[in-house]
Amino acid sequence: MKKRIIYLMTLVTFAFVACQDDVVSTAVNIDTSKSASIKIYVKANLDADNTTPLENVPNGTNFIVSINKNELNGDLSAEGMWTKTVSASNGVIETTIPTTDVGVKVYINAIAFEKKVDDNIYVFELTKEYSSVKTGQKIIDSQTLTMRQL
Repeated sequence: MKKRIIYLMTLVTFAFVACQDDVVSTAVNIDTSKSASIKIYVKANLDADNTTPLENVPNGTNFIVSINKNELNGDLSAEGMWTKTVSASNGVIETTIPTTDVGVKVYINAIAFEKKVDDNIYVFELTKEYSSVKTGQKIIDSQTLTMRQL
C-alpha cells in the first residue's frame, strides 16, 4: 500500500511539473525612429569655495542618460532602462535620445567624481529629470554639479 501511495505522489508531482509553462525572454526592440535632442551646459565650483566663478566640468566627465523602456514601447511591459553614456566636452553634454509623440521622462546622472582641494576631498554629483520629452523637442539647459565634502 505504501508503494502505491508513493507511486501516485510521484506521478502527480511529474504531472504538475510537466504542465508548467516555460518562461521565454525576448529582447525588447526600442523604436529609434522618433527622437529628441538634449544639450546641457554643465558647470561646477571646482575650487570648492564660493569666491571663484563656476567652471566647466572637466572634459571626459561622464553622464548617464536613461529612459524607462516601458515608456518607449507603450504596448509592451518592458523592464529596465534604455541608457547611454555621454562625456562632457568643454563643459557641454549633447546627445540624441529615443522618444515618443506622447513624451518620455529622461534622467541625467553624472558619474560622481572626486577632487582634492586643500587637503579636503570633495565629490561632485548631478541628478536631473526632464518630464514629457517629445519627438522633435530640443532641450537646452544649464546645470551646476552639487558638491559635498567627504
